[in-house]
Amino acid sequence: MSQPGAGSSCDAAMSILSHMYFSPILGKLIRARVPDLLDAGPVQGVDLARQAGLHPPAMRGQCGH
Repeated sequence: MSQPGAGSSCDAAMSILSHMYFSPILGKLIRARVPDLLDAGPVQGVDLARQAGLHPPAMRGQCGH
């Protein structure tokens, strides 16, 4: 049987880590107007990166590793 409150500590830690990881990414996408560029519908990652001025391989999930 788990301890009361143990899950909430883990949830809090995961929330903090997620916030630290995803906030900079979301901020960059918003500043690059990605949501606006997607208003008309889906766009290929490389094309979206070029339109937004972002690094195309990063939009494919491939950063040369």
